[in-house]
Amino acid sequence: MPPKAMKRPACDKKPAASSAALPSHPQGKDDLEEIPKAADEGSTYGAAQRFVRSLWEQGLTEKQVREQLPGPEMEKEDDQSPENAEEVREVLAEWAADEARADEAIGRPLVFHGEAGLPRLRGKQPPIRGWEHVPIPDWAHRAQQEQSGHEEETEDAAVEEAAEADAAPEEEPEPKRARKDSRICPGKSAGEPCVFSREKKSIGRPARLAMGKQRCQFCDVAALAAAAANKHGKRHLTGALRTWSEAGRQDIADAAMARIPEEASGYFEQALQRPSRTAQGKAAQAKAKAEARDAAVQKTLDHRQSLVQEPREEERRVYQRKVVDDSRRLQRKFGPLLQAREEKDDTWRSPLAARFEEWCREHSWVACQKCHRLVAKPLHESHISTKRPPAPTIPQCKHCADGVGYPTVSHTDIPQELRNLSADALWALRPLEPDVGQRVVARHGYPVHTDMIRFWWRPAQVVDQLEQLENPEDRDVAKAAYQYLMASEDSSYKQFVAWHGKVLRKYADVLEGEWDRKLQLPRHALEEVGLECAVWPHLYPRTNMCETYIRQQDSRRKERARATPQAARQPPRSNRAPADSSGSSNSSSSSSTSSTTTEEALPEGSQCESEDTETEPEDSEADVEAAAPLDFARHGRNSAKSAYLAKVLGPVLGYGATYSLFQFVYDLWLWSTVGAKKHWVDAPLRLAMQGYGFSPEYWQTRHAALVDTVMQLDQLGLPTLFITIAPYEWSFPYHKWVEDEAQKLLRGKLQLPVAETLHIAHVLAQAVQGLLTGANKQGRHGGRKPWKSHIFSAKDGSGRKTVINFFGRLEYQDGKRKQYVNQEEAATQFYHGRGTVYLHLLVWLKHIEAVKLEESISASVPQDNPVMANLVEDSQRSWTGSGWEKESKESYFDAATGRLHLHHSDSDHCKRKPDGTPEGIRAYIIDVLAALFCHVDVQMSDGRMLLLRYVSGYVPKFSDSFTTDWLSDQGSAYAIAKRVLSDYHPLFPEMTLQLAMQWFPQCFAGGCLQRFRVPVPGEAAEAPKRVVQYMRSSWRAQDMPLVEFLRKPGVNGGIHPNLKKRYNQALKEAEGGELLEESLEAWANNAETYGEVALAALYLSRYNDRYYGQWVLMNVSFRSLEGLMPEGLDRVPDHLYYQTMAFLLRRNHWENPAAVRAELELQAFRDYHVKNILAMLAANQGLIKKYLDGTIDKAAEIPGEFAAPAADGEGPALSRQQQQICDEILDSVRAGLRQRRQEENAWKGEGGPEDVAEEGEGQEEANPFPPAAALRPAIAVLGPAGSGKTTAVHKAIREATQHGCRVLLAAPTGRLAATMREKFPDLEVDTVHGAFLVYKPVHETLEIMLPYDLVVVEEVGQLSQRIFERIMEQWQAAERLPTLVFVGDFYQLPGPESSSALDAGMWHSVMVKKRELHTMLRCKCDKLRKTLDCLRTNKPSKAQLREIKAGHKAPSFGRAGYVMNEVPSLEDVGHIFEETPDTMFLTISRKAAAYLNDLAVQVKFGGAAPLQVVPADPESNVANYHKGRMVAEVPLQVPIYQGAYIILTKNLNKAVGFVNGMGATVLGMDGNNVLVKTDQDGSWPSIRGPRRTMSCTTLCAWGTPAPSTKSRGRR
Repeated sequence: MPPKAMKRPACDKKPAASSAALPSHPQGKDDLEEIPKAADEGSTYGAAQRFVRSLWEQGLTEKQVREQLPGPEMEKEDDQSPENAEEVREVLAEWAADEARADEAIGRPLVFHGEAGLPRLRGKQPPIRGWEHVPIPDWAHRAQQEQSGHEEETEDAAVEEAAEADAAPEEEPEPKRARKDSRICPGKSAGEPCVFSREKKSIGRPARLAMGKQRCQFCDVAALAAAAANKHGKRHLTGALRTWSEAGRQDIADAAMARIPEEASGYFEQALQRPSRTAQGKAAQAKAKAEARDAAVQKTLDHRQSLVQEPREEERRVYQRKVVDDSRRLQRKFGPLLQAREEKDDTWRSPLAARFEEWCREHSWVACQKCHRLVAKPLHESHISTKRPPAPTIPQCKHCADGVGYPTVSHTDIPQELRNLSADALWALRPLEPDVGQRVVARHGYPVHTDMIRFWWRPAQVVDQLEQLENPEDRDVAKAAYQYLMASEDSSYKQFVAWHGKVLRKYADVLEGEWDRKLQLPRHALEEVGLECAVWPHLYPRTNMCETYIRQQDSRRKERARATPQAARQPPRSNRAPADSSGSSNSSSSSSTSSTTTEEALPEGSQCESEDTETEPEDSEADVEAAAPLDFARHGRNSAKSAYLAKVLGPVLGYGATYSLFQFVYDLWLWSTVGAKKHWVDAPLRLAMQGYGFSPEYWQTRHAALVDTVMQLDQLGLPTLFITIAPYEWSFPYHKWVEDEAQKLLRGKLQLPVAETLHIAHVLAQAVQGLLTGANKQGRHGGRKPWKSHIFSAKDGSGRKTVINFFGRLEYQDGKRKQYVNQEEAATQFYHGRGTVYLHLLVWLKHIEAVKLEESISASVPQDNPVMANLVEDSQRSWTGSGWEKESKESYFDAATGRLHLHHSDSDHCKRKPDGTPEGIRAYIIDVLAALFCHVDVQMSDGRMLLLRYVSGYVPKFSDSFTTDWLSDQGSAYAIAKRVLSDYHPLFPEMTLQLAMQWFPQCFAGGCLQRFRVPVPGEAAEAPKRVVQYMRSSWRAQDMPLVEFLRKPGVNGGIHPNLKKRYNQALKEAEGGELLEESLEAWANNAETYGEVALAALYLSRYNDRYYGQWVLMNVSFRSLEGLMPEGLDRVPDHLYYQTMAFLLRRNHWENPAAVRAELELQAFRDYHVKNILAMLAANQGLIKKYLDGTIDKAAEIPGEFAAPAADGEGPALSRQQQQICDEILDSVRAGLRQRRQEENAWKGEGGPEDVAEEGEGQEEANPFPPAAALRPAIAVLGPAGSGKTTAVHKAIREATQHGCRVLLAAPTGRLAATMREKFPDLEVDTVHGAFLVYKPVHETLEIMLPYDLVVVEEVGQLSQRIFERIMEQWQAAERLPTLVFVGDFYQLPGPESSSALDAGMWHSVMVKKRELHTMLRCKCDKLRKTLDCLRTNKPSKAQLREIKAGHKAPSFGRAGYVMNEVPSLEDVGHIFEETPDTMFLTISRKAAAYLNDLAVQVKFGGAAPLQVVPADPESNVANYHKGRMVAEVPLQVPIYQGAYIILTKNLNKAVGFVNGMGATVLGMDGNNVLVKTDQDGSWPSIRGPRRTMSCTTLCAWGTPAPSTKSRGRR
């Protein structure tokens, strides 16, 4: 053994007189104590300390120093030695004592090693700065040389030692040879250079010389002869000859043999012909290790067992047929690959690809030796660069070691009575039947989540079901299991059986079949603690194993339950929202919040956080306590989904393979999450849900982070590569545990979605972070060691960093989560792909010429590799084309243009299938395709197009409709949760990754993500923390904008530690060792960032004026917010306030369309969107200039103040009849609330006086399921216009709202809904089509009314018979619990369909109670009231018609010979306008309206030339219609005249009245912009607080981009 490395003395300390000390080294938690003795700088003791330190720096050991210390007689002769050797010995003694204390303090020796003897502890090597250089004395140098003579000669000493010749038995090993010398052999003579290097990297070059040698063995004749004459020498020479022969350099071996003495050459020839014993030994050792490893893997797999009954023979035959089908499919597609796999032939691919596939199949997961759970293993460079495989198991997982996470289920947790149960026995044991909705499976894909899981009571008792079992053995086993469950005190099974029997006994006389509604449990029943014990008793034998129990034990839930009043915890509705409350030990139906962390109100800015910790902080070590032996819940925070995943990866199979259980856990998690965010997070729901992949805010945040990354890397250009990897399940390299589980459960491909998805996601993530980019951290204790073997590494040996950043996301084929119209379309999978997880990746590279992409990427079919050719032909052909240009040359990278040119022949570019379909070869990464056997696509072209392709996949995910419809802040928690679970249709892989998002985030990047919701200046009372830090920062430059600052500060606003490290590195790399002239602060201000922190700055839409205030805050430097308020803002109206602010502060930017376009393109906006924004900005800037120069006066737009809306409880006094209607509505609402409370626990067979409202004692028990005749009817409030219908109903709405009732208002038109929304901004208001989901099948919307207590439908006269009957059906499905009110008049404007509610039989039945108002209170003219009464209900007689028309003919004056035409002419219209200029014409067709509009324009403006002709709404162009159907989209060309009255037909900006149906008057043109004044009545709510003006009319401008159907898609 070599001598122990010399350790640095802890006494290395400068004398007390000097304030500077040596830099400290990381030595554990407590720094090593220094020797108290201080040496004076000039003392002999100080010299001894410096002397010992210099020896340590040269690598000498303590023993060497002691042995070579000069005696007293030498001290005077050697002037370089210390003045007193005894003081050196004293220093060494103190050093040893200090070392012992250090070992004791840190628990292990503090070993110093390396080139300079530097300390290495916890993977870190601190720099040595300020140490003095002391020359080594001659006597120490001699000692070092003598020691070096015994060390190794070359780096391959171990290999040389192992090489053998046929000699006598091995003798004692030789001492370690000398260390390498940098000298090389000069050769035998001047004409015979040396070529005998044995180092693999330098074979054929001169050999490196050992210490003290002048030539190598083969060039030194004497040394060669001596070596050939002894055993050790023969072994060494034989090993050298074998090395050159095996390396393919026989010429070197022959040259070496020629120099060996002739008498010894025969021996070496014979030795080389015999097999190498070392090679055989290594092979045997490798085989033994492989067998041991396989045995360990098999032992782990043997622990993973299903505890249900062994499958029957028929089930096995079905499985075998499935296996054969899968094998045939793969054989047809990749036949040569299977043949090469059978022959174990890997010569067709690189070792890198083979090792990565091996990692996927064997090393990507490891098993815990204690609990046998599976743990995902990250990819390290050693896995793909060496043949040494890692161990298949780990001694203990984090849970076994530290209690992190949740326990998994072991075999001993399942009692013997519940094992080996057949499927029939399990069916008989269930009192409940799970209903997951219609079973829909994607074609060649995975199951689809079609509806929220529901549960039904079985129509027969469990004991009766047990007797129905036909197999006697099954019956006996099931009865034994039943007896065990009923006797168990740890299971909730007995409680559910009791409830089941109570329901069946109580309603036995009224049950009507197996699926009677009375047997259906409410949706919130999935929260009931212990429900799993009743449905899956073989997997959940104890209540404390259940996910519902773990969810209930969450400390946050308990705290919120204690803080919530009892009344609030028990809302009076049968299908309650998932809200928090505490319940009994067996019930959680009143306890329903998020199973994940409840996020606080979203801060305006947050520090860097990792993607994989944003949603599951409950697994952090700081909040973990060890679980009790029999309790699966933890102390503190709990997560049901994390506990479930621990079971999925445990040794008991079935948790992830049981479809109904998997959907139950998913629905429970999503139900709880939405409910908790709605109830307890003080932020809009769309913000509270930002951490979840189905939320639009999640993708908007990632999009913002991607945009920021692009902007940080703009100096290096847009992304270099866009990569897609789409796995093919039949050939994908699954880990052995996935294949084993499929075999044991008899599942074919695509039938284990949870296991398959977890593995695929893990492999794809590691392929990015390891194989492609080398970004995985590796080394012990989190040390960072750069990769050298990843695909995008520098191939020139320079070791330069080539991957700057990457941005990837896991998607699902086809990636679009569109709602389908009905179940029939769902069955055909019109909107869904297979659902498989696949990868999209953007990569930024530098030094691309060193990466040699032309060697890693190909776009052609290899002609000399049949296996690879088969893979390419059957996985890379695409009907969308190849995406690459033809190239006959070999692949090359053009550094001048930055373009990669891949060899791409004519057949590669386009090859037609037998049916004539053209297909091209998509470019692929060779090693990825050869390892994963799936489709790979690589694109390298215009960086902006790459970015657009990447972004286009997830832009629909944060559409406005999702946010407004699904995550509406006005919706109840129940309504939102139910809506998401019913209308959101993910496939099982997507559901899996949503549950496992803390392990496999759907989006990941090379840096960390920092969210920052950009505030609007002046809106908040207090500035966010980050903004305050920015304003107070002392280190940032005055001109640094906030957007740049947010990428550089630490938690407290100081310079980020990463920047400090980079600065220190820059200090070291400064030329000549001189310090940089820049200070840290100045350097940090100028330092470039490369996406280490991706700032996800969330803005409003660019069509929203407040966005420009956000832009100013982020891009204009300031020290106080008041500095962002330029003069002139008081001259513009509110809807242009912030645009004016941006225009005044950065006029050069906003008046430069090219700069704005470049910014939009950098953020991946498409061309039509860019054009629309530029047109809007140009229009608004023209209007802003007119306000600023006084051309338009803002004050002139405000004719007067409007009365404030009536406060709650105020308003006009109601008549007696109106008050009766109001009271009747409120009484019905109260009755509905009482009925809800009675039904609260009806599914448990309960319900009695204690559940009735507190209005009277001793009431007889109400039947929770009363007959239809006893239920409350709907109320119809009818009457003429102005009779007070709306006033009475609105009074009832306000009173119901004040008492906490949920109210839904629906109107037949969007304009009427907008008006109602202004009156009731806090209520849910929607159109009839949106509120009642008219566009979906009825059976999918039957529970739409359940969350509400009062539903009001306006303008019942406009409802068709179909819609009215649909509303009534939904109301009955909601058990008539909400009060349904119709308001309107059948004698006013009817709906677009020919039928009405009057045609429905239910309208005339007792189900609708009619209340009519007859007096028109609003009409004050008796004559007009009489006329309206006549026209409203009767067809007037001729006499009445003459009386009505008298004095109202158009035109009314008579002219000689003038007769009104049947079809109005230009002259007729002119006469009418001459008499009544404000006439409105009514027509019954679009064509007639267009005709009259043309005549009116001619009359009004005559022959005047229009200001401009602009393209308008194509729907208004009658030429686009044929037989009533729109067949074209040609814009209508509209002439613009000053003073013309126009109608807007699109919702462009609701905040300023730019909505469909709004009228406006043209003021003029400003370039291509039309200036109009809208007819906006009423007061609009303040947007910016008290500074906003209340305005009744608004001036607006809009640009007119070139005619294009796409230009209509404005947001």
